[in-house]
Amino acid sequence: MSEKKKPRGKPFESRDARRNRNGQRNAAAVATAAQIRALYVAILNEGAGAGAGAVEAAPGDGQCSNLEQVVRRHVAAALAGDGAARETMFDRIWGRTLQPIKRAGCQ
Repeated sequence: MSEKKKPRGKPFESRDARRNRNGQRNAAAVATAAQIRALYVAILNEGAGAGAGAVEAAPGDGQCSNLEQVVRRHVAAALAGDGAARETMFDRIWGRTLQPIKRAGCQ
């Protein structure tokens, strides 16, 4: 005789404001993604033709944010030939490509 487990937490109500019905991200996430995309483009344009070593070093007084340091290392890895870094960099800049859904029996 197994007892039914009590559900954890309180489920969403049908008119709960926390439900994401539109599939849209919140404004802060959209702003952060735009900031990251702009940072990738700026760093790529600044190191164009100079190679991976020039991108990894920050210009100026050396004071840059943690996000900029991470993006610089990521771009440097992509320019050095890391395929996974290159793929994720392009996903961040241009977005992921749509993948077709294939169903069995359909052409």
